[in-house]
Amino acid sequence: DLNKDIYLYGTKKGAYNSDDEVLVHKYWPSKIVLMPNSKIKTVWNIIMTILMIYTATFTPYWTAFIEDGGLAMLIIDYCVDALFFIDIIINFISAYEITNRELEVRLLRIAFKYFWTWFFLDLIATFPL
Repeated sequence: DLNKDIYLYGTKKGAYNSDDEVLVHKYWPSKIVLMPNSKIKTVWNIIMTILMIYTATFTPYWTAFIEDGGLAMLIIDYCVDALFFIDIIINFISAYEITNRELEVRLLRIAFKYFWTWFFLDLIATFPL
């Protein structure tokens, strides 16, 4: 059903992986769960990739060669930190693939797994220096 595919995966095309197998799950997802192939999640991943490239290149440059970045640099750094904090929240509601091409869509299980895997590292990395 096209409407179900759009609700679950964001697009009809996104309902299938590269092997044309359907990613299935046993439970109906909450309305706030972000599916891995949804347009929102794809755009967010692109934004996060750009922010990581910025952090990996400009932050060492500014630290090594610029004494005082000024107010503009401080504002940019706080905005980047805020977006990384928003990423923590998004990770708590993002479905992920488990064994046998199934998606985990239950919020409690998603949050539990994220909390015990990447949460603390992400939280430490979010605090400004």
